[in-house]
Amino acid sequence: SVVRDMQSDGALNASIDILGSHCPGPQNGQKNPTPDVLAMYKPLWNTEQHFGLPDPSPHTCWEFITALQLAQTINKQYVVTNQTSVQMWTPIYSWYDFLPYQGKGLMVAQRPWDGSYNVSDTIWALAHTTQFTERGWFYVGGSARGLLPGGGSFVTYVSPEGSDVTLVIESVGATESQTLRVTFVGQLTRVDTLSHWTTTEGSVFIQQPNLTRQHNGTTGFFEVPVAPNAIVTVSTTTGQQKGGADTLINPPAPFALPHHDNFETYALDTLARFFADAHGAFAVGWDPAVKEGQNKVLRQMASPVAPLSTHGRGATGYAVLIGDSSWANYTASVMVRSDGGTMNGNDEFVFLGSHAGSSARPETFYHAPYLRDGFRLLLGMNGSWSLVGGTAKTVVASGTNGHWKSGQWLQIEISVSNHPLNRSSVVTARVNGTQLAESTLEKSGEMVGAVWLGCGLHYSSWDNFTVSSHLP
Repeated sequence: SVVRDMQSDGALNASIDILGSHCPGPQNGQKNPTPDVLAMYKPLWNTEQHFGLPDPSPHTCWEFITALQLAQTINKQYVVTNQTSVQMWTPIYSWYDFLPYQGKGLMVAQRPWDGSYNVSDTIWALAHTTQFTERGWFYVGGSARGLLPGGGSFVTYVSPEGSDVTLVIESVGATESQTLRVTFVGQLTRVDTLSHWTTTEGSVFIQQPNLTRQHNGTTGFFEVPVAPNAIVTVSTTTGQQKGGADTLINPPAPFALPHHDNFETYALDTLARFFADAHGAFAVGWDPAVKEGQNKVLRQMASPVAPLSTHGRGATGYAVLIGDSSWANYTASVMVRSDGGTMNGNDEFVFLGSHAGSSARPETFYHAPYLRDGFRLLLGMNGSWSLVGGTAKTVVASGTNGHWKSGQWLQIEISVSNHPLNRSSVVTARVNGTQLAESTLEKSGEMVGAVWLGCGLHYSSWDNFTVSSHLP
């Protein structure tokens, strides 16, 4: 590990200021930093904290238990292992709901076509710390941090001047109410009142009446009530608030069809609306085959080298998705040109797929261009083609008689209809208006999902994308 290398390499040790770890602590079921890490006496950070599927504790951001666990994680990482920073992945959960890693964000905004969003309880759990501290504040050790005897923990933050203080308390797992007695020392003994905010299920980030200092002889103290499974903040700071929307939040609505995009209205090197990369880098650019300024296209611009990331290893192509997980009977059509650039003997191909996410699993998108469900029309630049469909990736039809090649614009189309009575799906595939195949696939239920398109590990250009609905 890097810590062992630091122990034996003084220059390496001197060059590293902070040690980070991935999702340590109780929320994700991961181990805390080990004694040899603590013995380095370096600042320790949680450099990626997340929740939701498919973690060992798979609660999504809109569940109250997730908010509680986040408060517990922030507190206990300092109480138990002196970790002083928690960095969230991700602040906003803004990818399609049929893609892997659902619910991993403080806020949900994943339906840009209808403007709906959800400010989840996890935001307000974090606000119990962030609205009562500032950058540059310090954790306080000793008896100012600890575990509650009935379950939970508390931490204390102090301003650089020592004039303001904040305590954050969580009681995850507690079964009875507890009372924390707080006594200040030094200049803080002059504090007479503390602002008081609480979170319990159904009452999130609520301001309570201020707490007033009590006296026991010459000693002043505050008594902080802590309900079970709650988050409590008391602080000398003021001005906190629970924000709200200026206008009514739109209710969720389906992604309306038909949808068309010719990519002409975008600035260069920007993302096209509603398209989400699964692999590769799809962005708007000038058509490289004509004079610059004449035609904008969606281009796959990533290097023709297989991804080496944790989740991209083994990919054989690049893909981008668009649509609603409820889309059922539709026809998708697009103009595509393979622009070549393959390396290391990789195949050159383009494809158009339907109903991505109808029964998606994470590996579906790690290894593009394979679907777990739906259909995919793949055109090899050697004239071969295949239509694949169903959970078992059945080859519905295939051939080697295609009259197409790299550098040539092709119009590819895939149309799918769900039979309302016998639970079968009929798929039709066309290239340049000519039907390649039509087949019926028996299904256990209605096939629904988004459109995806892509290519092998090479460059490609896409134009005049259209999806339209039809009756089954």
